[in-house]
Amino acid sequence: MDEVYFNTSKAYLSAFQYRNRMERKLKAILGEERIVGPLDPFIRKGVDRGLIDAAKGDSLVMISKYCDSVFMATDRQDFPTFKELKSWSDVIESLRRGSHILWFRRKDYQRRRAVTSMDDGGGLAEFRMLDPKSKKAMYLGNIITLAVYAAVAAFPVFFSRGTWWHPYILAFSAATVIALAAYLLASPSILYRHYRYRMDGDCIEIRKGVIIHSHILVPVERIHQVNVRRGPILRKYGLAGVTVTTAGGIVTIDYLEEEVAERIASNLNEIIVAMLRARE
Repeated sequence: MDEVYFNTSKAYLSAFQYRNRMERKLKAILGEERIVGPLDPFIRKGVDRGLIDAAKGDSLVMISKYCDSVFMATDRQDFPTFKELKSWSDVIESLRRGSHILWFRRKDYQRRRAVTSMDDGGGLAEFRMLDPKSKKAMYLGNIITLAVYAAVAAFPVFFSRGTWWHPYILAFSAATVIALAAYLLASPSILYRHYRYRMDGDCIEIRKGVIIHSHILVPVERIHQVNVRRGPILRKYGLAGVTVTTAGGIVTIDYLEEEVAERIASNLNEIIVAMLRARE
């Protein structure tokens, strides 16, 4: 007989973790930017659209109701056993592992192959850090930016010589150059430490920021075009960037190794071509 695995405090933690995992995967599958309230309607929406297998949908609804009941009733006694917990975790994880077979029902073989390669190849499904060479590229780019700005700021200082407002122009220009220099010299290390990206058959996820941190989630279904760009600084360090165009705008993954950038672009372009062929 299985022993009860959770007490009340652990039940809250498990419910919170399960709901977060299901919410993240449902957003990617349904293309929703935000999910608020019970997850049941969104799960049923996925089943109705044919994106989620009906049997798995019933299991997800049961898990969702368990999470809601834990949050609403602190005196709950029927906590799941370890075996139940393991089976629920497998159901949630199958949203990613089996997405190209059980959940998405892809009709096009090339698209299934592309999704499989993104899930299994190169560890892209887990969050990755940037290559350490990216910090050198950031520093070089920032130094060039600082030099250009300092040269521009020097013009009003030079031409205001001999006027009564020259000291004010000089003080303002010096202050802005110093402030910009402090930011540009400190930002590469901070950005490198916080920059994370991952990709699977459902979405592209990017976390980055220096002062303001942003979390970007791009469903693969909404991607229209993918380009690899290499500027002079990126080429110097063997790096590249991937630009992803969607209906809502443009998203970039910067400072990637060239091999990784090419692999990401190739996988995404395969999916886009397969989607266009399936619509014809």
